[in-house]
Parts: sequence; C-alpha cells; structure tokens
Amino acid sequence: MAIHYEKGDDHIVVITIDRPEARNAADMEHFKALREAWERFGADDDAWVAIITGVEGSFFAGADLKTYVPAITKLQKRISEEGISEIDGFRLDDGVKAVLRNVELYKPVIAAVNGFCTAGGMEMLGGTDIRIACPEAKFAVMEPKRGLFAGGGTTVRLPRQIAWPLAMEFLLCADLIPAERAYKMGLLNAVV
Repeated sequence: MAIHYEKGDDHIVVITIDRPEARNAADMEHFKALREAWERFGADDDAWVAIITGVEGSFFAGADLKTYVPAITKLQKRISEEGISEIDGFRLDDGVKAVLRNVELYKPVIAAVNGFCTAGGMEMLGGTDIRIACPEAKFAVMEPKRGLFAGGGTTVRLPRQIAWPLAMEFLLCADLIPAERAYKMGLLNAVV
C-alpha cells in the first residue's frame, strides 16, 4: 500500500489511498502517511484544494483490523507505561488525524468516492467539504457489526450533516447504502 501525493500545476493536490488487496484499509504506517499528507497539504501555500480518493473500487475502509488493532493496543500500553508520545515515528493520534479529525485545514477537501466507503472512510468523508461518488459507491458505518465504536468523528459529525433519523440508520444498522440513496440522504453533493 502507498499513499500517493501528487500536486499539479493547477494548485490541486490528489491524495490516493492505494491498498486494493484490503479495500484500502490502513495499518499504522499508512495512517501515519495519511496524516503526513494532510499536514503537507495544509502547510503548502501553493496547494489550494485537495482531492482524496482510492484505487480499484474502494475509497477507504479505515483501519485494517488484523494489523491496526493489535498495533494500536500495544502502542497505547507502552505510552501509558513508559510515558512516551510516539514509538518508531508512530503517534497515537495518527489514526484520527489521518481521517481529518483534529486537523486544521483552511482549504477545501473534495472526496472522490470510487467504491466502498466504510468505517474510517465514513470518518474521513465527514471531514471533507465536497463529496462526489460514482454510481457503484457504497457507504456504511461498519463498526457496530464488529462491536466497535466509530471513534474518529462520525458519531458527532454525521448527525450534524444529515437528518437525525438517517444518521442513526448509518450509525446503528451498519447497512451498505448505495450512492444514489446516500445522495438523497444529503451525504453527497453528486453522483457521477
């Protein structure tokens, strides 16, 4: 997997999440790379707008539960026991900053959703300004199916961005919502 950061002459940055074998789910290394991409974009006065997208039929699936959960648990334990703020360049807040929570960006961010947008993908989507999806895109807050809490901002942002009953459907049911319905719910600007 890689996080690609490309800036064109038009002042537009395209950040691409590239881990198709895991529906673009991220491990610690890739959460760090995403956080660094957002920081780079925020600090670059010549970068005026960012587009975030994924490869091969997936936008972003959030954390790779097979690798991220054990790694973050170990990191949290070491931080609490040793009083350190990072290990091997990984910070505890890399995951939340990667999905645009607690990140101060004063420039527009466009989500180009080209497939599955689940879990942390929904967290990131909530931090974007304009959202465009392909007709095949699907959206879900999957954490309830795994007995997890959507801790990256979705539980706060989503009810502020769409009607309460629709937000609760996302947050409690964990169903995959097709792009056209997500557009009608007010989650998207356009389906193209």
